Amino acid sequence: MGVSAYLLAFLAGVMATFLELMYLRAQSFVSILWFAIPVQTVMSYFLFRLIHASGGILEAFVLFSATTLTLRLAIRLVSTQEISASLWVAYGLIVVAQVVKYGWK
Repeated sequence: MGVSAYLLAFLAGVMATFLELMYLRAQSFVSILWFAIPVQTVMSYFLFRLIHASGGILEAFVLFSATTLTLRLAIRLVSTQEISASLWVAYGLIVVAQVVKYGWK
């Protein structure tokens, strides 16, 4: 797994987190539909390339999940929102999955 997989995971994670924020802030889903469809299409392409660059869907899932959870935590820490215990547990499990993935070799 090269640098391209990490770059693709980061770009897809940024797009997913941005879309999530747009959905939360929008007054209706239809009002941002014109913007969400192209962004979702590009994000899906990045995920497709990530699966091929990382060598499998499981590795791509772990990498994409780690990226999106890290970005969610960063946004919540910067905006001083309360971080739920379930988000910390999910982040811990993703970190453990990354450690196991690299340590298992």
